[in-house]
Amino acid sequence: MLRSHVKAMVERAKTGESLPKVDVSLFEEISPESIALAEKVVNTLPGLAYEEAYLLSVHFEVAHSNS
Repeated sequence: MLRSHVKAMVERAKTGESLPKVDVSLFEEISPESIALAEKVVNTLPGLAYEEAYLLSVHFEVAHSNS
């Protein structure tokens, strides 16, 4: 899942495609660490919306909870 998501993010960065609106309040239970890590990844790809970090943070949160 993570690989697919990152691949899609790279494609959106290349094409300029945007995400549908994301309700960031849905991510209140995601740890600040997961969001910060996701923001670092998103910031390496120019032109992505900040909502990308919230969606990506879910993958990091799941990985953390499974460790």
